[in-house]
Amino acid sequence: MMKYNFSPGPSKLNRSIIETVKENILEYGDSGVSILEISHRSDSFDEILFQTKKNLIKLFNIPNNYQLLFLQGGATFHNTFIANNISKNMSTANLITGTWGKKTYEDFSKIRNTQKIRLENNQIQDYMKNSSSVPNEIIDYLHVTSNETIEGIQLREFSQINNNLIIDSSSDIGSYRFDWDNVMYLYAGAQKNLGIPGVTISIIRDDFIEQNDNPTYLNLSKLINKDSLLNTPPTFSIYVLKLVTDWMLNKGGVEYFEKQSIDYSSELYALLEKYNEHVVLPVEDSIRSRMNVVFNFKNDKNEQAFIDESLDQNIIGIKGHRSVGGIRISLYNSIDRSSVDYLLKFMDSFFEKEYENLNDAILKAIVSSKEIQKILVKLKKKEEIDNMAVLNLFLSLDELHEMISEKKNNSISYKLDPVESKQSSDKNTETEGEKFSPVKNGNFIDGKALTLN
Repeated sequence: MMKYNFSPGPSKLNRSIIETVKENILEYGDSGVSILEISHRSDSFDEILFQTKKNLIKLFNIPNNYQLLFLQGGATFHNTFIANNISKNMSTANLITGTWGKKTYEDFSKIRNTQKIRLENNQIQDYMKNSSSVPNEIIDYLHVTSNETIEGIQLREFSQINNNLIIDSSSDIGSYRFDWDNVMYLYAGAQKNLGIPGVTISIIRDDFIEQNDNPTYLNLSKLINKDSLLNTPPTFSIYVLKLVTDWMLNKGGVEYFEKQSIDYSSELYALLEKYNEHVVLPVEDSIRSRMNVVFNFKNDKNEQAFIDESLDQNIIGIKGHRSVGGIRISLYNSIDRSSVDYLLKFMDSFFEKEYENLNDAILKAIVSSKEIQKILVKLKKKEEIDNMAVLNLFLSLDELHEMISEKKNNSISYKLDPVESKQSSDKNTETEGEKFSPVKNGNFIDGKALTLN
């Protein structure tokens, strides 16, 4: 059964790539061996390595004063690797806009003195425009995480930052174009936009590379001199990287995927804005991620219902990170139009159903309020009443109160109309203050009933 995969990573792969991999697992070309068995010293792998580099240079318009390196260990290894390959007399700082930037800073600070620049959501845009005013000292290298997958925060305009940059681009590489002018070192795990886990792409400017006496696998210069073949590289992951970059170039390159990313994320954010009485978008518009759309339900009960129903509809991978909860929908390059349309249709249907549930509760409460007025009259007359009926009536009102009070910044429009209730013939048995109906925020207004516009 087909699943609609919006996982934060490893991410969906285009079906054509999976089919090609499937064929070559049995035998790679006419080599007589599986792609899983191919030697990293063979002519076949030399060709894979050469073509993968060629694809990346073309795809990202990499200038000729940069080196390409394929490493293992993911972006997390690079926290240690890069910090050990910067001279001690060079100053560094870490821009922290989310979880992964914070983890990088923590690793850097164990190896070298590094300045911490922690920005809240509402400070990021101002910093991007005024980064040259960083206090205390000149910064030789500033580390940034371009896309925080957990918080849903993305920085794309690198040229706005007045520093030489080291960029962790693991979760948004290949989804937009950028200038290389101030980029010294860019790295990315392949498992989001460029393939499968196992290989990390490193793109390093020549004047960043220094000679040092680091152990072999922490020595940038040695690894570059050996052209990613100092030890056995992740051959299969590099092969899949080649296939993905072939596919990306055939689709139209980064320009194509940038437009796709803008279209998909804009449609999803627009739908969430439409239903903003149900959800909270925690990130300011200017820095919202196009790769990872995060939001929270105002009513926690709806969050689990949303996840459960999405699974029933074969939509997977949308539960928020365990550290923050909520919902996270990842729109990596391999997500296709039909999957996005299917998701939007499901979400629209879910939110519309929530409207219907609220309307039903309101109507039920309006009816209940009239019944309560009758009960109050009976109490005045000291007549017998059905205690269970009273309890049920108040429970229905309590249910409405809970539904409405949990919806902050509610955008539903209300109007108040007079209750059509028959006045008691005994004027002494009912006073003006005994007519009750629910209104917005779960309060009561005398003699009024609530209806929806």
